Amino acid sequence: MDFLDTAFRSTGQWKAALVTLPDARFFNLMRGIFGAIQSPFNKHRLLDELAAFLSNKDTQETIAAYIGGDDHKIIAAVAALNEPARWDLGTFFSGEYSYIELDSLISNLEERFIVYTIKEDGRLSLNPLLKKILLPFAADKGILFSYIKERPVHTGFVYDDIFLASLLTLLSSEKHILKHDGSPRKNITQKAQRILHLEDADIFIKALRCIGLLPDGSFDPASQKSRDFAGLTEAERFAYCAAGVYISLSRDIAKTFPPQRKIIQYIASAAASLYYALDDDKCYTEPALKRIIQMNQAASVNMLYADELVKANILLEAVEKTGLLLKTADGYNKRIINSAGITSTDTPVIVFNSIFSFIILPEITLQEAMLLASFCEIVEVRPRIQFRVTRESAARGFNNGVSAKSMSGILKKLSSSSFSSAAACIDNDALAEALNDWEKHHSEIVVIEGVSLILSEEQRCMARAEAVAPHIVLNPSPGVYLLDFAGKDEAAAALRKAGAGMVFEPRAKSAEASQKKALPVFTSLTPRTNALTVAPAETPPTGASADDSRDRKSAEEYKRRFRAALDELKPSKMEREELYARIERKLVISTRQLSRALTCNEKREARGLDYAGKLALAKEALLSNTALEIVIQDSSGNEKCITGIPAALEKSKDETILSVKLSPTNEGAEIDDNNINDSGRIKISMGKIRLVRRMKQ
Repeated sequence: MDFLDTAFRSTGQWKAALVTLPDARFFNLMRGIFGAIQSPFNKHRLLDELAAFLSNKDTQETIAAYIGGDDHKIIAAVAALNEPARWDLGTFFSGEYSYIELDSLISNLEERFIVYTIKEDGRLSLNPLLKKILLPFAADKGILFSYIKERPVHTGFVYDDIFLASLLTLLSSEKHILKHDGSPRKNITQKAQRILHLEDADIFIKALRCIGLLPDGSFDPASQKSRDFAGLTEAERFAYCAAGVYISLSRDIAKTFPPQRKIIQYIASAAASLYYALDDDKCYTEPALKRIIQMNQAASVNMLYADELVKANILLEAVEKTGLLLKTADGYNKRIINSAGITSTDTPVIVFNSIFSFIILPEITLQEAMLLASFCEIVEVRPRIQFRVTRESAARGFNNGVSAKSMSGILKKLSSSSFSSAAACIDNDALAEALNDWEKHHSEIVVIEGVSLILSEEQRCMARAEAVAPHIVLNPSPGVYLLDFAGKDEAAAALRKAGAGMVFEPRAKSAEASQKKALPVFTSLTPRTNALTVAPAETPPTGASADDSRDRKSAEEYKRRFRAALDELKPSKMEREELYARIERKLVISTRQLSRALTCNEKREARGLDYAGKLALAKEALLSNTALEIVIQDSSGNEKCITGIPAALEKSKDETILSVKLSPTNEGAEIDDNNINDSGRIKISMGKIRLVRRMKQ
């Protein structure tokens, strides 16, 4: 589902959101369009009239012309962030707008009926009646992101699959990679720095541990998880590495180890979505990258890790440390260009330079490199990557179940363009003979760990049973068998299935205290297509750009026309000021609004004998919970100005009493304490009020 499919709710939901607004807010919005509202009134009828007015072609053309650069950004962000709260927009536009500036812009868009607030959760949505004119602005997400079009040249080290293959090959030759606390051993990091010239070896090793590739502190290239990892695309592999770095940097997640599979997958998905969202030939600013991260998370429908959103600053650090994004000299981040995934071919990917050593070519896949890692060791990476086969590395392969014949076959396949003609060293059988000789000596002394089965002479027929025979790995002596079951319980169940009545299961002397938690399984990271394209639209919508002089002229023409129409009505000075202000705020979108009684509802002050005006302002402030500036005259005839929010209007004999909750700004004012009650309120007779003025919002 595209993100624009969810950017607009139904017209019924829009009406429901407006009808549940507080009465003061609802009628202020209605008066802005219809002027004085005649009694009796009906909210639903007013909404129907409003819908008809906003659906008018001329009205929509005016609204579209009024949309400037700031409006465009907020519209695009509301659509991209999937109905964000104001706080979400504050985070998104951090550094560009202050919270007060942003709140003012959003309030203005609400008054213009472009966005509205969903009451149940306070989120913002776009007006479905204006979908036709808002859609181009909502779809143009490029305005939200700043970048330079020319891709800067990166001269530093690039982390790619060849590097990853080299690191994993180095780790596969080590039995003990990690210390008891989970950190890499010093000799391992020093070896990585010496051979791979990798200064951040500990970061990558910690990442591999966090994503489950180093169980028991060692790396097995032949394990199922290693094969699953190698089967991913290059971008996905480094996204998982970035997830590992993120986890190692995040104290909250690192407290519980190993992390849950869903957490690893969600963070890796966030890293992959960021990578896929960027254009190959552009360099993005850090704020732009953070916005993309927030946008991608808002677009995630099936959030696996919903307890807490991914922190953008930690994720950026993680993807930079793992090479998905490169930091250039000009301070911008940019996307690294790697192949999405090289498929295996019959072309050679290794070239022998001696009987036991060979050069790795760039065309090799990680899957092919993992085959070599199981029985080879790395020699160097500069000026070229070189592997070799040694007695010790071959023994490691034998331990992992790779035979000498399989090793010769792998080397033959990867070094030759056909299976019939092999490299010279294999034709001469030198390496093949060495491997066969090593394998022979390797099997002379065997240390085995596993489930052993001991059968008496009378019970040896059980070894031929269908439930047992396929699981026999070795028969070192008569009646003794090594089984490939994961534990004794499985072996005992198989024996009972074969007809055994009693099975003796002695307790092991050094049993594990507890079973290790299951390690995460790597799955493909499908990019979220509903939030990927962030490049600006080829044809910007009319009014979208604040720098487009033609669009500004269009908006100014409408304002000039409305001001001329107002002057023809010959309003009073106060009316002209009020309506000029509304025109400037883009609230007037039809000349019909000007001919209606707007100013009576926009009145900001009432003084002197205007008792009705003062009472109306007090009632309006009471309903909307807004502050008033009130001037009263004391017994000495002196005028005093106080500010506060009306709390109640009470009838006392023949006069009306206004109860006002004083604001902190009155601390310097000389107010008789006898007139202030315990709750900080003061009661004033409406007849003694000289002036009531609405505070500027």
